[in-house]
Amino acid sequence: MKNRYYKTISPSLAKKRIAKLVEAERKAWSEYKEAEELNSKVLTDNRLTKWLGYRHSLEAMGIVDIDLLED
Repeated sequence: MKNRYYKTISPSLAKKRIAKLVEAERKAWSEYKEAEELNSKVLTDNRLTKWLGYRHSLEAMGIVDIDLLED
């Protein structure tokens, strides 16, 4: 069912969804940095996991490159 659904998605809707994913990744990164400043190990790990999930999705779609030297 998913394959059928995504084959019928319009290009403009796909762009909107990708834009939402990029914004969510940026928000997750800023939340991670804020948690890191608070020095909370549990909160930092949680935020890092969330950010990595978004990041891997963007990498799989070829939107961002794998950046090993990222701050």
